[in-house]
Amino acid sequence: MPVRLAALFAISLVAAPQAQAAVSAQLVTPQRMSVAGGETKRFSVRFLDSTGHAAVGEAVRFANDACGRFANGQFTFDTTTDSTGVASADFTALSPAGITCWLVATAGVTAQFDVETYIASLAHPGAILDPGTPAPGQPFTVSASGSFGAYTLYNVDISARVIAGSASATISPAAQTTGDDGAAIFSVTPDGRLGSFDIELSFSGHTKTLHVAQPATGVQDMWWAGPGQNGWGMSLVQHPSGMIFATLYTYGEDGHPTWFVMPGGAWNDDRTAISGSLYSPRGAPFNAADLTHFAAGNPAGTATLTFVDLAHATLDYTVGGKAGTIEVVRQPF
Repeated sequence: MPVRLAALFAISLVAAPQAQAAVSAQLVTPQRMSVAGGETKRFSVRFLDSTGHAAVGEAVRFANDACGRFANGQFTFDTTTDSTGVASADFTALSPAGITCWLVATAGVTAQFDVETYIASLAHPGAILDPGTPAPGQPFTVSASGSFGAYTLYNVDISARVIAGSASATISPAAQTTGDDGAAIFSVTPDGRLGSFDIELSFSGHTKTLHVAQPATGVQDMWWAGPGQNGWGMSLVQHPSGMIFATLYTYGEDGHPTWFVMPGGAWNDDRTAISGSLYSPRGAPFNAADLTHFAAGNPAGTATLTFVDLAHATLDYTVGGKAGTIEVVRQPF
């Protein structure tokens, strides 16, 4: 070989990029994976050389400990990394499923996945609310999971939707993966009405329904019909149990002030309306209180308080054979 050509050949050897063996691996597919029997999922790993760049064209072997087969029908599968250093293999869980195993990809270094195979027909969704008892009109979250027996399933998709009732809400997102933590988090925003609605969670052909009540809690306050009917009103005391003691201060047909009380009642199923008897008790004056003089008397009528939200309600009453309906609101101060 002429000297000049030999020199050029030597220079080209120095300048040509040298293939670098993989020294590290990054999981592209999540580390924890749950795969139903007969289901196929792709597992991918990125291999890097000593300079931190993609190890291109690297020979990679995928293998698993007999819990599923690769696209070639075997427990091992050979491939090479692409221009980004990524190698992939399609894995199909054996059926019937129901075991935990490992899946590895090796190219000088080894990357490992923890795989859990499960029987889809026996899997089911579960969920908890945070807070456990959502306050009326306040956003809350639903933490949903997929389970197979006592095992939590990872990186499986759960969908969610709201079924409107006497109230409703929006939920986001419509579908979510449980990720490596095994929980899909959904955000729920009620529409502000009191009442109830359902949240339906779906996974693996199964559904779970959460009944969410937005009862009339926190309504203790002074209420009235507004400045147009100034001079009368209603005081509500709400006990921790949710029961309401209502006091109505109003005027009789003769123009004299009179008081009625509804010391309790029965809630409807959604706990948005309470109905009870009205009384007009009599007793000693406040400045000479004597409980022995107290007499509740017979019911003077009935009343129903229906709460639209935490600031608006309807009072339906019957007193002395006369009935009426009044829209009431919290009295502002």
